[in-house]
Amino acid sequence: MVFYISIFLSNLIFNNVLINALFNRNEEALKQTLLYLKEDLDRISFPGTVNINLFFIAFLLSVLITPLLKIFIFNNFSIDDPLSILKDTLKIFFIYCGSIFSFLYLFRFYNFSRGILLLGLAFFPIIFYLLILFLNLKFFKNFLENRFINASFVILLFITVGIFSIQSLRSENNENVEYTNAADTVETNIITTTTIEIETGKSSDVQCLEWAGTDNFVECVSGTTIINAEQWSNSLNNIVFFKEDMYVIDVSGKVFKNNTDSLYLDLSEQIFDRVEWGKGELGLFSMAFHPTDNYFLISYVNTDNNLEVARYTLDENENPIIQSKDIIYQLASSGHMHYGGNIIWSEFFEDFILSIGDNFVETFDTTTTRGKLLFVNKKISEPDLISEDKLGVARNDILAFGLRNPWKTYEYKNFLFVPDIQQYTQEELNVVDLNEFNKSKKPYLFGWPYFEATLVHEPFKNICDGTKNKVPDTCDKDKSIFFGTLLHKDGKSENIEKYIIDNSIPPKVAYDHNSPDIYRAAIIGGGVIKDRNSRFFEHYIYADYISNELFAYDFINDELRIITLEPIGGEITSLIIHELKENTILLTTRNGFIIEVLLP
Repeated sequence: MVFYISIFLSNLIFNNVLINALFNRNEEALKQTLLYLKEDLDRISFPGTVNINLFFIAFLLSVLITPLLKIFIFNNFSIDDPLSILKDTLKIFFIYCGSIFSFLYLFRFYNFSRGILLLGLAFFPIIFYLLILFLNLKFFKNFLENRFINASFVILLFITVGIFSIQSLRSENNENVEYTNAADTVETNIITTTTIEIETGKSSDVQCLEWAGTDNFVECVSGTTIINAEQWSNSLNNIVFFKEDMYVIDVSGKVFKNNTDSLYLDLSEQIFDRVEWGKGELGLFSMAFHPTDNYFLISYVNTDNNLEVARYTLDENENPIIQSKDIIYQLASSGHMHYGGNIIWSEFFEDFILSIGDNFVETFDTTTTRGKLLFVNKKISEPDLISEDKLGVARNDILAFGLRNPWKTYEYKNFLFVPDIQQYTQEELNVVDLNEFNKSKKPYLFGWPYFEATLVHEPFKNICDGTKNKVPDTCDKDKSIFFGTLLHKDGKSENIEKYIIDNSIPPKVAYDHNSPDIYRAAIIGGGVIKDRNSRFFEHYIYADYISNELFAYDFINDELRIITLEPIGGEITSLIIHELKENTILLTTRNGFIIEVLLP
């Protein structure tokens, strides 16, 4: 009994100190992680009310580790020889490694100090080996045989840890989220005991974090100012400007025009959304107006989990005629992510362009729509036939293929910007000259899933001869690696690896998920600054979902800059160039805010 109490309470103190130290530099990441955990509890209808904070996480971690130490260390503890000491120390190390990494993964902790974690992994085995050694000493066991002393020792432990716990929970830096089961209360919104305020009117002086990516990075720029921050709903996905009006796209299926009091379109009964269903990337995605004809297209996940695009005709007041709805596209989905779903009007092609994610399906097949950019109306593409069946017919509406989850595409003059959210190691921004397509009629190939940004994707590294990039002459036996697809050309059917390597367009910007200072992941597309008076004129501005950083890519001179941003309290879901204000961008966030930012 004394062992359990001593080890558990010592674990609680150690884990609480370590976990707080891991996140003391990134309150934004901490808060969002706690909100994710709240959503997970809500999804499984966890009973009752729980205050979710770092102390709560440390408590759960300690509950897991304590019995493992009892079973694998204490019950067979020996100090008879150096080898036994080494074995027990290593066992403690691996128990702690497995436990804490499992928790970090389970609770989606990403942005934390790797140096602090390494210190914790180094000190835990030493501290707890010495503690277990002390608890096994004969004089200590004899000391505790007295019931009064035993009880006093236990009470003293509880008092010590109680004081420590109270101080931890009262800390002014403690982030706390209260979870209440929806069945126990009418109010189901997230309640936070401390909220990160979005400070407006202040010029950003946030420290720039180290870049890890392509070598076109040149500098970090500070001085952004958050002009306004307003919460519109529980979660937002996008903003579209048309004829000086702003259309705000709510994940729930609603479109607001200029303000929250003006509901332009309500599709909430016809879609799945991620807030209500607690899954993936469900919801209303995007809309685009035809510049001269009276209609628009809108994309969303319908109640059958299909990516759906609908057309609505406008009346004389430019309001949608509900009865005019015409579904022009449907794509069944096997999961709840990687839909893509962005729609833009292309002035260059005079057609709509629809982005479609891979939905975890192979993207090289030119007879399918997965992982593609498609023309909605025109049939002007001439791709090579890549498919399982040589009798298949390549689609003639493909502008680009080999994409994972493009969000969001953007056109400026003859340039198309295609940010593609990658998987394990990197993110990528592609920029292509549309004149090249007009000359060749060949769609752009971006390489996923063979390439992940600039790297060969892990499953493809050892194809055929075990080398990374070398393609031997005889690879047909490995065609199953490419989901059975072959290149059918000039009367031959060939393995497509060499074709992918030769034709894939490398990204203009790529960056690692892991850098020395921060974890970056999920590139969020933006737009080009058209204001000639801005220092970022003809720079493509985009963001990172996890790190909440802004980036400016000078695509004319191939130069990248990081733009610092004050904390905004939620992940960025889209970045839009404000069409009515100079040198200004708008951000939408996962927790429903629109944030207006003046660039330096």
